[in-house]
Amino acid sequence: MKPEPQPFLVVRAGRLLCAIELSQIGEVLRPLAMSTIRGALPAVAGLAVVRGRSVPVLDLRRLLSEDSPPPPSRWVTLRSPGPLAVAVDGVEEVRWLQPDELDEAPLLSESAAGTLTRIGALDRDILLHFEGARILPLLEGTATGGGEASA
Repeated sequence: MKPEPQPFLVVRAGRLLCAIELSQIGEVLRPLAMSTIRGALPAVAGLAVVRGRSVPVLDLRRLLSEDSPPPPSRWVTLRSPGPLAVAVDGVEEVRWLQPDELDEAPLLSESAAGTLTRIGALDRDILLHFEGARILPLLEGTATGGGEASA
């Protein structure tokens, strides 16, 4: 019996596509006002109030050591274990990935290991958000973000 494919939200961060388990996604929204956190790592964009809760915002492009400008066009909030917003350049699609496709794609946590380890030293729950996230190979037509979703 062939294993079942799993749904992932594919987001863009600079030149990279990342797949986050759909079960981890709370919502996709336009960026909100946020406060910067003095002394925070560059990947920590700041703190925002989302639906009445203070939520840390991580910039996925900076987390993956991609160039930083322009500002992200969307935030993706992640569910448990605690609230977290991830700033991304675009939301491409929901893609059903087979286990063998996942085996071939590197873990996001491995690509951003240094920064995630430093962030995890401050808040271990943040590490859990990226447990199953993957870096995907670019497919033709996706590098420019033609599949931008609206929020």
